[in-house]
Amino acid sequence: MSGTPHIKSLSIAIESAFGSPSPTTGLPDASGLSYTSMEMERAPLMVVGEAPVDERLGTRASPHVLPPEVNTPCDENGNPIPRRMGQMTIDMVVTNIGSATTFATHADTPIGIMLNSVMQSSVPPAALADTLGATLTTTALTPGVLGNYQDGIGIATSIDGLGEYAFVTDASGPTVTYSPAFSQAPAIGSSMRIGTTYSVRNDMGNLGPSFALRGDGDGWRWYASGCRVAALAITLSPRMVKYSFTVQMADVRDDNGDPSVAARTNYVNPVVADGCVAHMGMTKTKVTTATVNSIASPAASAQTPIVVDEFSATLTFTLAAKGTAENVMGIADYEVTDFGCEVEIQASDPVAALTQSAFTRREMHGLVVGLDNVSEGNGLAIYLPAAALQTDPNVLDMSTDLIRNTYTFKQGGPWTGDVTSVNAASTVFRLLWGN
Repeated sequence: MSGTPHIKSLSIAIESAFGSPSPTTGLPDASGLSYTSMEMERAPLMVVGEAPVDERLGTRASPHVLPPEVNTPCDENGNPIPRRMGQMTIDMVVTNIGSATTFATHADTPIGIMLNSVMQSSVPPAALADTLGATLTTTALTPGVLGNYQDGIGIATSIDGLGEYAFVTDASGPTVTYSPAFSQAPAIGSSMRIGTTYSVRNDMGNLGPSFALRGDGDGWRWYASGCRVAALAITLSPRMVKYSFTVQMADVRDDNGDPSVAARTNYVNPVVADGCVAHMGMTKTKVTTATVNSIASPAASAQTPIVVDEFSATLTFTLAAKGTAENVMGIADYEVTDFGCEVEIQASDPVAALTQSAFTRREMHGLVVGLDNVSEGNGLAIYLPAAALQTDPNVLDMSTDLIRNTYTFKQGGPWTGDVTSVNAASTVFRLLWGN
């Protein structure tokens, strides 16, 4: 049997040390980690990585080409150590955690592992939901239990059947202030869900651990260690939410001699979370009506809704290799040295708060994009507290049957609307995943 390229799997594991060095050889060895087979599209999965080489331009006595020098040291026997490195793309639909039967927490999921490698994660400080008390407005609530909330964390509720999202600006009590406003005050006794909130700190620190990947197919297996996310694209297909991760891999090495490869038992069916697949439907997107430039804390901004026709977002993490001479990779770790987020929204109806004047005056507006409805274990939203328009909104898109307004944002800042700077508070980008 010659083998098929259509049967394959990709598994992920958290590393205890960057690159998973072997305690005996010092070489990367991720084979002993605990892997979870992930749900992803088949097409991008292949044998990955390229050998890092240096061109040899030495003297010569004829017009011949000198073989390149593989950028790798020799082992204790004087043999060059084979190695590859590079990037790969992981495309997947976003499946929510649901009842947390398959995955106990977001940190256990493949998506959570990858997000944690370049962002900090703020989990609910106590319960995953709170029953609301009697005093409620569109920007403040009386909590059932104040300890369920913390500054900066995302909250979500269903109002008239539609999922709405906001972020806490002051959890000191006795009331909890949040922004942007909900479309109406939540009902007394209704449930407010507390999301797991991923954010990029202003110093871009407090990252989770790196991770390893194991690729399996018909006749092949490889391990990639020392992995962190370099980019994340969020798209709709047509309303189903999809993630496309670009992963930087410090080391890739083959393990085709494993007995499971010869027995064709190395590939593994994916472990799928038991929540709903995220769809951008039955949810709301909004911007703050007024500018948030230099806004005082705690922010409690009124909101203007956006009716979204099309949406996409691209997150870029600039990774810098911290060098070392103590491993074959020459890399001690990847550090995030810069971050960018660009959001594009197309809307058939113009947004009153996003005018040409707002663009020319360099106004910033809080932007919440709801990407899923809210229920137990389900929900998804992104938040730019101080989103800055990048293009003139008066330039209309006439390439379809409907004339559309195109709104392109990047994360602006600084964001001054939270009362503290702990956890996710005062950060310029956040992603809420529902609990």
